[in-house]
Amino acid sequence: MEKSAYQTLVDFWTISKFDIKFGPTPLAGISKLEDKYAIKLPPSFREYLLYACPVGVDQHDPDLTTWWELERVKSLQEESQGHLGYRIKDLEIQTNAASYLVFADYMIWSWAWAICCAPGENYGRILQLYKTEEFVSNSFDGFVQSYIKLWDKGFFLDKIE
Repeated sequence: MEKSAYQTLVDFWTISKFDIKFGPTPLAGISKLEDKYAIKLPPSFREYLLYACPVGVDQHDPDLTTWWELERVKSLQEESQGHLGYRIKDLEIQTNAASYLVFADYMIWSWAWAICCAPGENYGRILQLYKTEEFVSNSFDGFVQSYIKLWDKGFFLDKIE
């Protein structure tokens, strides 16, 4: 039986001795996030938030990929209106920005990643936010596999062809 994405991530962080504190999140916190943005989390991402979401601020690996604690996870729309002011370039993504959740960034927001939580063809896909928005994984599971392979190489992903 194949391990879940969250268990793969937890095992990797543990074996690598990364100082990332993670733990279970109360189900009420997950439901509150879904209700706040009127979304349904993709199952593997929901499991990650439920069982392995970092606790505490600035939980990052040695190469400075920061996995956001639940309180920091927010919609791309909200994040683009924040202090960093990421400007969404793609019109379709801009229109649907409220249904993408930003959950991690690299090196103090040099780039970041968001997951699509709206029904449709992009549901569960991971978007990399940099100079443009590019889908870099078709699932959270695939994203975790890429992270494990590339975490120490700047973890910049190429778009899906």
